[in-house]
Amino acid sequence: MELPVVAAGLEDRPDARRRPQAAGRTVVVKPSEFTSASTLEPARLFDEAGLPPGVFNVVTGFGQDVGAALVEHPLVRTVGFTGSDATGRHINQAAARDFKHISLELGGKSPNIVFADAGLEDRQSPGQGRTAHLTPGRPAHKDRRMTQPTPPPLDSYGESWTPGPVTDEDPLPAGPVAALSAVLNLPGPVAKAGDPLPPLWHWLYFLHWPAGRDLGADGHPLDGHFLPPVPQRQRMWAGGRCEITRPLRLGEPAERISSLRAVTAKHGRTGEMLFVTERREFRQQGRVCLVEEQDIVYRSGRTAGQHPPALDESAFPRPDTPWQLPLRPDPALLFRFSALTANAHRIHYDAPYCRDEEGYPGVVVHGPLLALLLLELPRRHAPDQPVRSLSYRLRRPVFAGERLVACGAPADDGAELHIATHREDRHATAEVIFA
Repeated sequence: MELPVVAAGLEDRPDARRRPQAAGRTVVVKPSEFTSASTLEPARLFDEAGLPPGVFNVVTGFGQDVGAALVEHPLVRTVGFTGSDATGRHINQAAARDFKHISLELGGKSPNIVFADAGLEDRQSPGQGRTAHLTPGRPAHKDRRMTQPTPPPLDSYGESWTPGPVTDEDPLPAGPVAALSAVLNLPGPVAKAGDPLPPLWHWLYFLHWPAGRDLGADGHPLDGHFLPPVPQRQRMWAGGRCEITRPLRLGEPAERISSLRAVTAKHGRTGEMLFVTERREFRQQGRVCLVEEQDIVYRSGRTAGQHPPALDESAFPRPDTPWQLPLRPDPALLFRFSALTANAHRIHYDAPYCRDEEGYPGVVVHGPLLALLLLELPRRHAPDQPVRSLSYRLRRPVFAGERLVACGAPADDGAELHIATHREDRHATAEVIFA
């Protein structure tokens, strides 16, 4: 018998209501043969306290002998039992012959119910741990399982979320372009004042720097105009598209108009996802230069991804494409890229956080960095063919220290591009159409 004083009183149950031992009923308690002392001691205390003889009785022994005799005895009117389903079935059959009242606790796990807004990251409180290990043995009256009510579908959070357009301005100074050129070990800046920006290099501009107090534990902003109101929000950049009418010119003031394009809920292999597409229109001198759409995926709560348990930093990919750009991104490169793009997400610079909190084997290479590397291929191998449109998709993460190759090949009026490692041939893919 576990927690004997409480259990003995609760097991006395002649009808649907539990009646305490203090109500005057007499009982015979047969404790587990493994924990008999825990019940014999309360019997001694009851005797010292002056409880009349015969009110609280304890007999010890094995269940198949002593327990069976108690259940089958004709003077026993109520039987309470905590234990296995198999023994409970035998007690039920034996008690049925004399119409005995029975109370069976078979496999109950005393669930805790924790709501999604409780603010417990791991859904387990210290109190649960204390009650789960309150006594030795197998306490029946304890909290063993956490149960969280089924959350509402993700699309319900987006039904009333309709953020309006936002307009930003940026002078497009030459400094960020020179800085990223240095990070990528280029011989010099890819553009100077008055020159066209290479495709996707506008990501260095129109940056938002929230105060440190406005960042979450993962480094992402807690709130934002285009951040959906999803609880325990997890964010992933999935891909995007870009139509270039005329390249942005470095050093000329530019305007960006951002708006919500679409919100779509989908179900994948790892659960429900909310796809948010943000549309961005860039203008210079009142003329539209390029229109971009970014697809961002949001989840509620963290899901375990399928990542390698360890990284092989010595393995090389073996692509056979005509355009190739090898790179081995290290933590310093990723840290500098995070700074250039105002990206404080800790998966890109905090290795212990990556392993312990996110389940990654190492620091994660930025998805936008992979896309920029892909666009370096046509810039270097087809410099006389300006890009008119492009699309890209970020499929599998690459980690710092791994050897990657940006691969590409001409195709019809454009090119097909992808990022390869020894683990995966297509971590990221892109298609470009030349003007």
